Amino acid sequence: MNFEERRQHKRHKCRGNCSLYLSRRTDTTPTSSILSGRLQDISLASAGVSLGAILLDRTHLAYAADDEKDLTLQLELPVGEEKSIVVPCRMSWYNKELDDEIFPFRLGLTFLKNVSKEELLAIKNAPRR
Repeated sequence: MNFEERRQHKRHKCRGNCSLYLSRRTDTTPTSSILSGRLQDISLASAGVSLGAILLDRTHLAYAADDEKDLTLQLELPVGEEKSIVVPCRMSWYNKELDDEIFPFRLGLTFLKNVSKEELLAIKNAPRR
């Protein structure tokens, strides 16, 4: 069985802007600086993103939400001029791409709550900036 066959949900290539930040678990208001990046692919339960930095306010993203149990990592995905979908997530893995100077850090994010099929469609069809 290969890796693609083990996936729970189909991944969709998606190129668009995204943001990552920390918030309290009770709302999505940022409590940290906001890292801008590029969405690479997405499924109902996870996403692949590329970022220019892996540190969020001097804390490594892998440990950012773990350091304080009240915080969660949020992935914000624009789907329109003034509309975004915000998904709570955790970082599953990361890697540094040596040949990419703008967004060298590739991250795998696992959603704490799956996106709906309607949200996935909105993300896939969102205008690219």
